[in-house]
Amino acid sequence: IGLADSTGVMNINGVADFSGATIGLFAGSFAGNNNGFAVSAGELVLHVFNGAGSIGSAVLPIDVTTSKLTITTEGGDAYIRANGAMSLQSVVLAGGNFGVSSNSTLNLAGIIDANTLSLNNTAGATNFSSGGNNKIAHLGAINAAGQVFSLKNTIALDQTGALIADTFNFTGTGGNTKLDTQNNVINNLGNVTVSGGDFSFFNAITGSPWALSGLINAGSTNNVTLTSGAVGLDFGSGSISANNFRAVSGNTTLDNVNLSGVLGTLTIEGDAVHPGVSIGGAGTGSSTGISLAGVAQ
Repeated sequence: IGLADSTGVMNINGVADFSGATIGLFAGSFAGNNNGFAVSAGELVLHVFNGAGSIGSAVLPIDVTTSKLTITTEGGDAYIRANGAMSLQSVVLAGGNFGVSSNSTLNLAGIIDANTLSLNNTAGATNFSSGGNNKIAHLGAINAAGQVFSLKNTIALDQTGALIADTFNFTGTGGNTKLDTQNNVINNLGNVTVSGGDFSFFNAITGSPWALSGLINAGSTNNVTLTSGAVGLDFGSGSISANNFRAVSGNTTLDNVNLSGVLGTLTIEGDAVHPGVSIGGAGTGSSTGISLAGVAQ
C-alpha cells in the first residue's frame, strides 16, 4: 500500500487492521498518533523511500501489533511501539536512529543497522543477539528493568544513555565496546564474548553486590574492565578469559571464579570506603601478574 517513490506522509489516524495478512506500507514518512491506533498484521513491512523521511518519532511512535516486522529507511529515524510478542526481521536505517518499546518479548531474526538503539521493555526479555551482524554505533537509553537484555554487535559501540536490566548478555565482534560513561544498573553480567576490541562496563547499582552469572571470553588479545562504586562485585563460579582483566569495586569476590584464561595482568582495585577483596580458591593459571591495588590483603 503506497508508492515506492512517494515523498508524502502516511498518517496513522485510525485502526488499520490487516490481522493475519502480510502487508507492506510505503511512504515518504509515517506519522504516529496519541490515540493508540495501531497497524495490525500477521507480518508488517514499513518502508520509507525519502532520504529525510522517518517512521514515527520519539514522542509519537508508530503502534504495531504484528509477530514479524521489517523496517527500512534511507537515513531517517524509526520509532516503534509494539503490542505483544514480536520478531524484528530486519531494521536497516542507513544511519538513522532506532527506538522500540514493547509490552512483551522482543526477538531479532535479521539485523539492526542503526546509529543509535534505544529500548523500553520491562515486560519481557529482549534478545537482539540471535540474528545477523548488527551494526549499532551507540546505545541510547536501554530500559529493560527486571528483564534479560541480549545484544550482538559487529562495530565499535559506546553509549549516550544508561543501560538498565536484570541481566545483560553481549557479543561483540569488531571494535572496542565502551559502556562505562553512563550510570548503568544491572544485577547480573551474563555471557560476554568479544573479539576485535576491548570491553569496559560501569555499573552504578546500589544495595546488593552485582554478579557475574555467565562467562567472559575476550580471547587472548582483548582487555576487560568492570567498574562499580562501593557495591561489591561477586564473580561466583564463572570463568574469565582475556589479555588484561581489571575489576574496580568496593569489594570484589573471586573465591570460585576460574581466572586461568587471564594471560596478562589481573588487577583488582578497591576504594577508600570498602577496600576489600576475596580471592579464596581462585586459580590464576598463566596470568603474568596480579595487582591488588588499594585493597585489603
